[in-house]
Amino acid sequence: MPDRSRRATEIWITALHRRLILSPLLTVPLIYLTIVLVLVPGWRFPGREAVCVLIAVPVVTWAAWPFHRATPEDTDSLPGRGSAPRHMSTVNSPVVRT
Repeated sequence: MPDRSRRATEIWITALHRRLILSPLLTVPLIYLTIVLVLVPGWRFPGREAVCVLIAVPVVTWAAWPFHRATPEDTDSLPGRGSAPRHMSTVNSPVVRT
């Protein structure tokens, strides 16, 4: 039984490590893209909001899922309770506008 538990822990740590590596790889370009699109109007293109949302969705959902899941049900934690609804409101704004 301890071997199975150790293997499960190794799998869990590997999954968290993968999320830790992939999240910045998506987040940093998203940050630079949004800053450039705000500061350089000539680089704006149709559908830029949708591109930014598509880059942000994996970070907010898949990468942050362990944090959302670890939040206790009886607390109002800002990361667990605030980021997902806020992200959904920003997803709806470009979709509704277009």
